[in-house]
Amino acid sequence: MIVITYAHPLEVKGLKKKLINAGLDQKVDWFRFNPERRDGLESLTGDYSLILNVGFAGALNQSLALGQVVLVDRLIKNEEWQETSLKSKSWEEAQVFAEANGISNSSLLTVDNPVTSLQVRDEFRAKSNADIVDMESHYLFEMLDERASFVSFKIVSDNADNDAWNNVKQYGDKWSNILGETVAEFIAYFLHDNNQKSSGLQTTNSEL
Repeated sequence: MIVITYAHPLEVKGLKKKLINAGLDQKVDWFRFNPERRDGLESLTGDYSLILNVGFAGALNQSLALGQVVLVDRLIKNEEWQETSLKSKSWEEAQVFAEANGISNSSLLTVDNPVTSLQVRDEFRAKSNADIVDMESHYLFEMLDERASFVSFKIVSDNADNDAWNNVKQYGDKWSNILGETVAEFIAYFLHDNNQKSSGLQTTNSEL
């Protein structure tokens, strides 16, 4: 089972539609993370192997374009500035998918408050060298147990400046649909790839 984590319903609005249309909605579970309460993953009782974090992120690196989907390869927590690599076996599968679809990697800084100021944005960029910023990913990663790997796809929703909220209000549905299409394709790829591996293992065992 794949557990899809998100912070706001708009972020996964497009993805839910895509998964229903593809007949994959029964293959996933959903967990909404509240950055203020920081609820844990204890409520997830199923057999899951992948925590898939999806959502909007502000661009600290101004070479990124609005509406660009990225695969997160490193997490950075505010005020600690230490990077955590996400390169698990599941992440390597996501990387193969990303390379095949022209999706670049980005490092992500998790902070406690929305970044809507040029000064704050540029300070965070200088201190962390992160490409994008959100308010939940690092906290979710810290909650993981041995059951699951962590993969995160983000779409650049704004430039972490004074127009951030207006960009999300104006283009939120569009970003959600773009992100949803990409993530739905990854889920189909991931499930197909792992089903093939399971079938191969069963065949090998039956021949022993």
